[in-house]
Amino acid sequence: MKETITKAVVLKATNYRENDKLVTLFTLSNGKICALLKGCKKQNAKLKFASQLFCFADFTFVTAGQTNTIINASEIESFFDISKDYDKLICATAMLEICDAVLNTNEQNSPLFLCLLKALKTLSFENVNAETVLLKFFLETFKICGYEFQMEKCQNCKGDFNTHIFLELDLGNFVCGLCKSANSVELSFNEIKVLKLIQQTNFEMLKSVKIKPEVLKHLKFALNQNFSARFSYQLKSLKNF
Repeated sequence: MKETITKAVVLKATNYRENDKLVTLFTLSNGKICALLKGCKKQNAKLKFASQLFCFADFTFVTAGQTNTIINASEIESFFDISKDYDKLICATAMLEICDAVLNTNEQNSPLFLCLLKALKTLSFENVNAETVLLKFFLETFKICGYEFQMEKCQNCKGDFNTHIFLELDLGNFVCGLCKSANSVELSFNEIKVLKLIQQTNFEMLKSVKIKPEVLKHLKFALNQNFSARFSYQLKSLKNF
């Protein structure tokens, strides 16, 4: 059996048998893996914390064939404070779901791993609007996956934007009114300005960014729709949020 020690964040956990769970980990060294955590549902289980969402820890697991089994974990940060705020909890859960959706098994992605940690730390320790952090995470995820937004000119005709700007959901491009397709969302010039601001702001400085609730709501809708079109995945955590 091969033994591996790596830093990881718990993306999700599902019940398995009477006292076990199957845990999806986003690891720094091995990307996304699924691992068995035995006995963690018992009341006094030593590794019960290791099956909790957002848990960031040094995990030790052994691999036998196609099966990974967690044998030890040393917690680095639980990000417990996220669970105290409903909006932060929903946005953080969406970030875990985004990672789970875009990663292939055993596909190392250290930029996205570090991005997730920055986002969770910002939500947990800063007085910040949760939806602003989620928008930043969407933008960074698109960039890391090779889909960075270009917002200066129409990406179809290369002309300047005049009165209308549309986000093409299938291609993730910003286009003018003449080039838009049926599957697009219109954004105002102010909303584009806000996206640029968020794109240029580090996670730790997002607390200084103030955005009107209606703008946040529409941008979240647009980026969520673009994510669904890009990755053929509907984020369950944002369904009613």
